[in-house]
Amino acid sequence: MFGKKFLVLFGVFALCLIPVIAIDVFGHGNPGVDRAPAIDFENRNVTVEARMSPSDMTVGDFSNAFLSLKFIDDDTEEIFKQVTYAVEIYKKGELLARKNFYAEEGHLTVDIRPNSSCGEIQLWKCVKYYGSVHPIAGALYTLGENNPVIEGPIFSSGGLYNIKASVIGADSVRSNLLDPLEFDLYVTIAQEYVFYITVPDSLIIKGDVSENQY
Repeated sequence: MFGKKFLVLFGVFALCLIPVIAIDVFGHGNPGVDRAPAIDFENRNVTVEARMSPSDMTVGDFSNAFLSLKFIDDDTEEIFKQVTYAVEIYKKGELLARKNFYAEEGHLTVDIRPNSSCGEIQLWKCVKYYGSVHPIAGALYTLGENNPVIEGPIFSSGGLYNIKASVIGADSVRSNLLDPLEFDLYVTIAQEYVFYITVPDSLIIKGDVSENQY
């Protein structure tokens, strides 16, 4: 009754950064960029913007990805300097990574290296952090051309990732905000899946479906 099986390959998830407000699918219209909703800070509208490089990634096609964060004035686009970030990464509510980072010029870049090997139930226990620790901020930071590194089960499978970026200090390496400014950003990583479709012989005989169509 049923004849040939045909192989169909789908890219289930397209890579994009999805902001909290659905009407602005790519933050400000740029693929690979997400900007969190602005909040008030000392009578200024401020936000954190995330940028992925490369902007389109499929699981298995990349060995590392660069996540960039910047704390900015949403009205003037001015970038705050000497910023300390507390960064957490989640997938489906599960914590994958948690670390503090410092950005002298306000623009933080983190090298993320996916590694699916993990024998722990709690995946965050498999994550490793590399880089230089700032002597005053006590957080990982970029020294020369060497960016801080996160290695572990992050972006090693497709789906939606939530990046929680909290600003815990700004305008001074010694500053600590009494109430950290919290921002939610989202990254969706593509993954390919294989599906087999069984086509009835009757369709092939009638010519409605032919092998040349696949």
